Amino acid sequence: KLAKAGVIYTISSEKRHGMIANIYTVTSPVIAAKLHDKGTELKEGAGSMVSGEITEFLSPFIQDGKLNTKIIIGSTKTHGKYESRSADTPYLIDFLLFLGTSLTDFDSSSIAYKFDTEVTDADLKNNNLILVGNPKINSITDRINTLMPIYFDVNNDFRIISKITNNKYPYDFDAVIIKTKNPFNQNKEILLIAGKRSEGLRSAVLAIIRHTKEILNGNIKNKNIMAKVVSGIDKDSDGVVDGIKFHE
Repeated sequence: KLAKAGVIYTISSEKRHGMIANIYTVTSPVIAAKLHDKGTELKEGAGSMVSGEITEFLSPFIQDGKLNTKIIIGSTKTHGKYESRSADTPYLIDFLLFLGTSLTDFDSSSIAYKFDTEVTDADLKNNNLILVGNPKINSITDRINTLMPIYFDVNNDFRIISKITNNKYPYDFDAVIIKTKNPFNQNKEILLIAGKRSEGLRSAVLAIIRHTKEILNGNIKNKNIMAKVVSGIDKDSDGVVDGIKFHE
């Protein structure tokens, strides 16, 4: 096919042991090939091609290379009815780097995130939302908690309960990843990533950046619902989560 297209041509031919070996060279210093049907082409200079799975997962939070969402994180100050503060930020860094791989047009004049204590009703209604943190540390998560297919039991140490499977997940490294309609505006979407504890957020982030395709497959009991429960695993016994187990 390449030869017919005129991309390469034969410059020499050698016959050995009854076989002919042709040697080819390119006629142009640059050639291109399509590697993925669902990929999204980045602007010149971006230097990479984002996979179809990542593009699908991050849509509509990233649209045409631009951030199209508000990221809402729990305040680091004591706040809310649970009088808690967030310690999630260190566990969020890898996820933010993951987002950055799909950005080609960043608006430096706007602020991408807000603390939950700063959010207005207009923010909730007019934007796609990425919510980080469980109801104890993120008051916006708390407002939608019981509406989610998988939620946190605020009366039982914030263990995770699935409405889909009726399973309960009580461990600190357990976490949820939910992508669904925005309850404040059905024309928008939310992505909720949260752990039972802050350490659990690392489990959710690792699942997203390493197993995007598995998340896109939906819940084990209902493929039409993108709601997963994962647990972090310390494979090398160094006290740091470095592996992921999918529960549903």
